[in-house]
Amino acid sequence: PALLDMTHLPVEFLSARPTIDTVLDRLRESRMMPEPKNYSSWRDSFTAVETAAKNGTYSENWTLPDGQVYRVTGRPHPGGAFAFLFEDISAEVSLTRRFRSDIETGQSVLDNLPDAIAVFSGAGTLVMSNTAYANLWSTNHELLLEHRALQSEMETWQDQCIPTSIWGEMRAYIQQQGSRKSWSDDVILDDGRQLRCHANPLAGGMTMVRFTMAQPMRPAIRKLAPSRALIQVSKR
Repeated sequence: PALLDMTHLPVEFLSARPTIDTVLDRLRESRMMPEPKNYSSWRDSFTAVETAAKNGTYSENWTLPDGQVYRVTGRPHPGGAFAFLFEDISAEVSLTRRFRSDIETGQSVLDNLPDAIAVFSGAGTLVMSNTAYANLWSTNHELLLEHRALQSEMETWQDQCIPTSIWGEMRAYIQQQGSRKSWSDDVILDDGRQLRCHANPLAGGMTMVRFTMAQPMRPAIRKLAPSRALIQVSKR
């Protein structure tokens, strides 16, 4: 009954004990299997599919025209036969696609921010970072989604900054349990630029570390007004 519900194949057709190629042809006609680019050559591969199923090595996801996704698995069966298992994984695939889309959207948002951002777990693992972070610390852009240890990241920061004690404070902040308040301090890069480091607590014990370039100090210029006496002399 489950096979009938999923494939919409009539009982009379299956009761006639059709061959595998006849079943696949019928599924194709009813648009219950993916449309191959070259059906004639794909049909010639039925023998290979049968062999793979007997060996237990056939497993493919069929994306149907209506958006449903079936996982089709071939397994050996007693007596030299083989069986196909049809599973409707549409909900699973949809959730995976939505999750992947959310990750890509979040990464795109981070990459469009000017500040260098890195997010660490409570255990000190880099969860994600953005393009500005890779540019600031000369990190490979292909490693943005790669999980790396806090210690290795801090070694990169220290190598490019004038020695300071704030890195120990930041490490303690990231690994601190419980309630935390936002934290910030300044460091000096090797090229003389001043860098402000921010650490903000996130849900699940995670921490967002944000690096921003501090604005250069501008000298205060005050306009000196001439004294009244000098004004009177100039008028004379």
